[in-house]
Amino acid sequence: MTLPSITTLSGTDQQAPSDATGASASRSGLRLGPNSAVVLIAALLAVVVPLLIWWNVTVPGRALIVCLFVLMVPGTPAAILLTTRARLQFSLAPALSLSSYIALTMLTMTVGLWWPRTVVTILAVVGLALTGPALDASRTVVARRRNRALSQANDRGISIRGRTLGRLQFRLCAMLTLAACLGLWLRSTAVVDLDSVSTAGLISALNWQYFAALAGIVIVAVIALRRPRLDVIVLAASAVCLIAVITLYVGIADWSAPLSTGYVHVGFIDAIANAGHSLTGIDARFSWPGFFATAASLTTVAGMTDATGFLIPFPLVAGTLLIAPVFTVANAITTSVRLSWLAVFIFIAGNWVQQDYFSPQAVAFYFYLTVIAVVMDTARRSTIPRAHGRGWPRFASPTVRTPSRAGSDSASATIAMESALLLVGAAMVVSHQLTPAALIVSLALLSFLGVTRFRTLWLGVGIVFAAWFAFGATDWWLGHLTDLFNSFGDASGSLQSGVGSRVRGDPEYQRMQQFRILWSAALCLLAAIGWLRLRHTRLAPATAALIAGTVSLVVGQSYGGEVVLRIFLYALPFLAACAAVTIGGLARRPGTMATIGVTVLMSALMISGTAARGVNTSFERTPGDARAAADFVLAKAPTGSTVRPLLTEGTLRARRITELRGPTQSACRRTAFECLLAQHPDYIVLTSTRESFEHLINGAIPDYFGHVETQLLTSGMYRVTWRSPNATVLERTSPRLTLAPEGGR
Repeated sequence: MTLPSITTLSGTDQQAPSDATGASASRSGLRLGPNSAVVLIAALLAVVVPLLIWWNVTVPGRALIVCLFVLMVPGTPAAILLTTRARLQFSLAPALSLSSYIALTMLTMTVGLWWPRTVVTILAVVGLALTGPALDASRTVVARRRNRALSQANDRGISIRGRTLGRLQFRLCAMLTLAACLGLWLRSTAVVDLDSVSTAGLISALNWQYFAALAGIVIVAVIALRRPRLDVIVLAASAVCLIAVITLYVGIADWSAPLSTGYVHVGFIDAIANAGHSLTGIDARFSWPGFFATAASLTTVAGMTDATGFLIPFPLVAGTLLIAPVFTVANAITTSVRLSWLAVFIFIAGNWVQQDYFSPQAVAFYFYLTVIAVVMDTARRSTIPRAHGRGWPRFASPTVRTPSRAGSDSASATIAMESALLLVGAAMVVSHQLTPAALIVSLALLSFLGVTRFRTLWLGVGIVFAAWFAFGATDWWLGHLTDLFNSFGDASGSLQSGVGSRVRGDPEYQRMQQFRILWSAALCLLAAIGWLRLRHTRLAPATAALIAGTVSLVVGQSYGGEVVLRIFLYALPFLAACAAVTIGGLARRPGTMATIGVTVLMSALMISGTAARGVNTSFERTPGDARAAADFVLAKAPTGSTVRPLLTEGTLRARRITELRGPTQSACRRTAFECLLAQHPDYIVLTSTRESFEHLINGAIPDYFGHVETQLLTSGMYRVTWRSPNATVLERTSPRLTLAPEGGR
């Protein structure tokens, strides 16, 4: 049985091509288009990776090869069969591959099987089965596009060869410039002293090499953005370089993950890989184990000892995956390719919330944005019936109207796409708690407005969400159901925990937190102006609904004080698209002064994004010696030992999460020294980053941990077993003592 080609799915080109078109197609069949090349690479991975893992072959770069497999198989051929639109293919291919991996891993694990190699093999077989139809579809599309380009060039009297030569020259110069800027940036990471970061955050420690590299990349992006004919490769490369420069700086400089929570996730993954199933009674995040289980399977088949190797490069991978869906959303809203690329750069600058670290929410947000991008792109290409009548009938008419199929897509293509999006949504549901709620609300609003043909997609994702919450996340809701209902509807409490409680502590630190708020408010203001200019377009109501839908999450729960940050992140792609409309006029103006103006504006955006992202660097970074101190404790402490602080230093949970524990948490109004003795932990880990947190947020005195250490050593109950510039480890040497009750002597 042969799978349908892209022409069958899309419902186009049902008749035989003309002689000229057929001859061109046969000639182009001898050459590989980009899609065909990518499909063949995916097929090669589908053959090689199962052989590597079943024969346990150790080759250089095995982990990288397996990671490419996870991002390309079987999503690459599937995406090409689902749509001819390149922007959707770039968005869908990794999403379908990842979601398939997550879904199959969770399915096998739920029935009590832990078969990482079998999961990979099944995905490889599916990818190979789709390869032939995908190659046929790719050749057809290549022939059609080349004929169209030849026709347009002949009509305009343009030489394709001459135009291509000029573009290649510009591309070569741009790539060399970007490479030089990255080299300068790497030099900056080598000479920066992150221990000198002040209360103003990372911006206080950056050197001239960083700003020069950032400016060079911005100049390349601006020149590419203002060329009469946009060079997508240069624009994409510039975006990737900006993501690397902004998100990887602290990680490369410390050669350690900038957020220690990533090490906690490494510990979760290690525990699942060892147990072969999810754990209960340990942490609420195990109730949504899709990301952790898939990463555990990945590390197993990749031959990695643990997932630590993913921590540093992950923000770059996550940011790169977002480029295509952000561009697609912006293009649906603005209908301009140039403004869409500008929106991508605004998104990069505005994404300061650091939810792109190695975490379930990073993958879930990518899934969320991919689904929205497909829905919005489909809506833009559909014919949406006008609302008729007056009063209530006119208001209610959008809820019952159904747009036409996008372009010339067939019914089978529409059903196949909706099924693929449901798979992505299901993978998101089992991986994260909050993001599926944002997706369900957004899809429901789009369905209510009658702008999407996928009218029941929100219901499908909602059913999966309800089923998993009821039967898969019982370990969480059995202990938190009361808190969930009590916090529901408390918008003021969510705002206070998400905004008000963060602006406290050191005066300069408070000013930087206020800068974050003002920077976000400025983006919202630019977006509001842009939306007013777009208010008469077809998708303006849908854009407003998507922003409002994310804001409505504030009435749910505070989500540990982070719901406001997540709301801003979920709304940022739509805000960036509208903001691009506001400043897009400057980008389109001819002349040198306009180029300088755009360069200055984009440089200011990127510097502001760097400053906002790095406000908490002094206590969120993970110095290399602090990580080494944690490894020392993890290797030395006997099973059952109590360690403080186990919960606040993520590196201490990178392994042995079921063997080591923190002291029982209880309110303590004594001095820090007395509280430590009351908990009598076996090991005490004092780090400079935690001390910085106590100083900036809680107003602790200078050398706060130094005073605590002196008291501990003077008591004779502890001795130092590790000391480095950023970490000290103390081990208890005497039997545990019980202090008198508070208030007693």
